Amino acid sequence: MTTHYNPAISEEPRYQVTQSIERETKESILDWLDSIGRLVVPSHR
Repeated sequence: MTTHYNPAISEEPRYQVTQSIERETKESILDWLDSIGRLVVPSHR
């Protein structure tokens, strides 16, 4: 079996507190979806 190294995947012990990832911007998820053209606004019937 070949073992591959992937730095994006890591494993931490179950009861160890993990570090949080700081966001670069304070943009909301709705603002982000709108900025990339993926925000779908439901139409009222």
